[in-house]
Amino acid sequence: MEKIVIKIVIVAILASTFSCATDIQYKTMNQYGFGLEISKENDSNLSVFRGNTMTSKEAARRYSMLGAFEDCAEKKQYALVTMTKDLSSTQTSYQSYSTTSMIGQTPVVHTNSYPVAEMTPLFVTMYTCGANFRSIGVPDKIEEASRELVNPVTKDMTGGVLIIDDVNIKDSIFKKSDVILSLGKTRIPDLLTYFKVKDSLPLGLQDAKIIREGKIKTLKFKVIDDTLAVHDIYSNVWSVICQKIQTDGTYQACEKVSLFLSEQQKNLSK
Repeated sequence: MEKIVIKIVIVAILASTFSCATDIQYKTMNQYGFGLEISKENDSNLSVFRGNTMTSKEAARRYSMLGAFEDCAEKKQYALVTMTKDLSSTQTSYQSYSTTSMIGQTPVVHTNSYPVAEMTPLFVTMYTCGANFRSIGVPDKIEEASRELVNPVTKDMTGGVLIIDDVNIKDSIFKKSDVILSLGKTRIPDLLTYFKVKDSLPLGLQDAKIIREGKIKTLKFKVIDDTLAVHDIYSNVWSVICQKIQTDGTYQACEKVSLFLSEQQKNLSK
C-alpha cells in the first residue's frame, strides 16, 4: 500500500484555504495538500485523507471512511471497504526559548531548544461500491493466497483466496484452510475479485472450485441474499462515524448517506 501511486480525481473539493496551524476538516483542500481525495487504483477506489498536526488520527480515519461512504451513496450504492491503511508519519521539530541573565550590569540572552514530535495523520480506505450483498458460507477472516501456495496444484500461476478462520456457518460446505479458486465460472485470483464476484452471483446453488488437502475439488454452495443484514450493520457504522465527527464540513456528507440509507430501507422492506 505504501507504493500506491494515486492518480488524483478530486470529487467535490471545497475551495477553502487553511493555514498549517488550523485543524483540517473533511473535504477541504489547501495549498499544502491537506484534505480528502477520492481516486481510482485499478478496479478499486481510494479515499485518502491527509490531516495536519492539529488533526487527530481517529478523526482522519473517520474522514477517510466517510469519503468512501459518501462517494458510493452518490451512486445509490454501499461502500464495501476491502482495506484500510494507516500511513501516518511522525517528524521531530525543535522549538526554542530564551532566558536572560545579568552578568554584572550586562544582560546576557541564553537560547535553548528542545525536540517536539509532530504527527501528521494519513489514512487510506480502499473500497468498491455495490448495491447487493450475497452470503455464500465463507467466514469474514480470509486472505489472499499466494501464487507460490496455489501454483503447485493449479499450474496456472494465479493466486486464490484462503479461509483462515474456523467455519461456524450453518450448512456451509467450506472449511478452514480451503483455498477458493473459482466461484461460478469466474476464477478468483485475489480478494477484490472475490468480493465483486460473490456479490454478483445469482441466488441458489452454484459451483465452487477449491484446493483442499492439496487437491482440487468442485463443490456446490448456496448463495443467499444478505443485503438486509449488511444494510443494518452499515447503518450502525455510518451512524457512529457521523456522530463522532460532527462538523460543518461533514453535515452534507452525512445527510447524503442518510438519505440513501432511508431510501434503501424502504426498498428492502417491500
